[in-house]
Amino acid sequence: MSHVVKYSHERLADIPDSLEFGTNQLLQVETLGADGLRYRAKFGKRATSPWKTLDALKAPALIDTAGAGDWCTAGLIHRLGREGAEGVRAVKPPDVEAALRYGQALAAWNCGFVGARGGMNHMTVEECQEQVLQILAGRVSEATTPAKTANAASGRTWCPACGDAEESAKPKRRTIA
Repeated sequence: MSHVVKYSHERLADIPDSLEFGTNQLLQVETLGADGLRYRAKFGKRATSPWKTLDALKAPALIDTAGAGDWCTAGLIHRLGREGAEGVRAVKPPDVEAALRYGQALAAWNCGFVGARGGMNHMTVEECQEQVLQILAGRVSEATTPAKTANAASGRTWCPACGDAEESAKPKRRTIA
């Protein structure tokens, strides 16, 4: 019934052996924690691809892994789901890998904060995006550690509904969406 099925090896280790691709399933992702992830996909009318592994990306800081899987999923959906289900059906192997790498970079970024949404309290969307691009480029150093670059008084909130037009000149408070 689902186009994309993603699960953690830690929680559902028996899934890969028993889960067959249904008629609608296009992508299956198994996260492997610090070992990265593996995936298999069905592109167009081709048979399901063999498993392919992507190593984990280096996190700028390792404070808490809570929510890393959710951030990975959000990045994957953000990159693959822009055109809806038809867009997901039309993706090519490089698109899937790029979307998974983006999700992994978001997950690595999130590990630098306490809690599943900790980064949202300390960074603007723009600051997050800049750090995620640095992670993707392999430019992770002490200078890009989230705790060292967090600026809670700059930028906009993660939730556009939380901004107030009358208060646009004032620094905006971080929100938890």
